[in-house]
Amino acid sequence: MPAPILDAYQFGRIVVDGVAYTQDIIIFPDRVQENWWREAGHSVSVGDLETIFTAKPSHLILGLGAASRVQIPAETMAAIMEAGIDVTALPTREACYLYNEMKDQERIIAGIHLTC
Repeated sequence: MPAPILDAYQFGRIVVDGVAYTQDIIIFPDRVQENWWREAGHSVSVGDLETIFTAKPSHLILGLGAASRVQIPAETMAAIMEAGIDVTALPTREACYLYNEMKDQERIIAGIHLTC
């Protein structure tokens, strides 16, 4: 099964494989997890990444929002690195482009914040 393709992104809306989403998502190599809620809306905690850690990606791309308002605390970055996962955090538009460039590589996952 080919990895999902990000067709379009605009503030508050993303289209993946022709399906539009209006809430944050996680894109796995074989599926999209809808409604990615975080414990503290604009911060990514270790607990927010539980399904990602379980999937054991080689690389995690985080879309931090249109204005990059989502924060990744040092504790979360340390847990990602300790799990052996490379991570790239970018404004959401750039994260979407990077995901599409890398999606066919082994075990790429993207966590995408759609708004601010």
